[in-house]
Amino acid sequence: MNCYICLKVKILLAKKVILLILDGWGKSPNKNESAIANARTPFIDKLLDKYSSAELITYGNSVGLPRNQMGNSEVGHLNISAGRKVYQDLLKIDNSISETKNSNNIKVYKDPLFNIGDIVKHRIYPFRGVIVDVDPEFSNTEEWYQSIPAEIRPSRNQPYYHLMAENTETFYTAYVSQQNLVDDGENGPLEHPDLDEIFSGMKKGKYHLRNEVRN
Repeated sequence: MNCYICLKVKILLAKKVILLILDGWGKSPNKNESAIANARTPFIDKLLDKYSSAELITYGNSVGLPRNQMGNSEVGHLNISAGRKVYQDLLKIDNSISETKNSNNIKVYKDPLFNIGDIVKHRIYPFRGVIVDVDPEFSNTEEWYQSIPAEIRPSRNQPYYHLMAENTETFYTAYVSQQNLVDDGENGPLEHPDLDEIFSGMKKGKYHLRNEVRN
């Protein structure tokens, strides 16, 4: 069940902003299992219809917890206050146990460290991109894998990311191992022409999915 614990609604009134954090308010993809979806919520419905809003994924790796681990109030408050992903102690412990090192002495983590919409850059090659999909482990062709020079060939047993990528010369799509990516959200937006088809815009160093794509 995809659960969104906090729902933020911003209301602009005479240049004033009201931030509503509904602790425990969740949105499930299965309306038959959702008490909120089946309840009468006229006030919230009015706010959502009239003003802009955003859904926050507040479980698992999105908030620094192990994959699919349910979030809680403390984790939600930490991430909202920080304005970024805050890795929780449980994930730090899991990563320290599961991490390995490749021949180049680079740490390899088995759990995803990035999410859809994150801006990243390649550790070796001069390009950056926005994550549009995540594979829990290598899921490309053997020919593609063997085409990578052996001295820099990444481990298969780690997440791989699909990117809308760009360099100083062109735009393209890329498939990159987690060990070869680093966060690059602080260096501003990208110019990839296809970003608008998937994302509604960028905020706080991260691109946000369009509602029609999310649904």
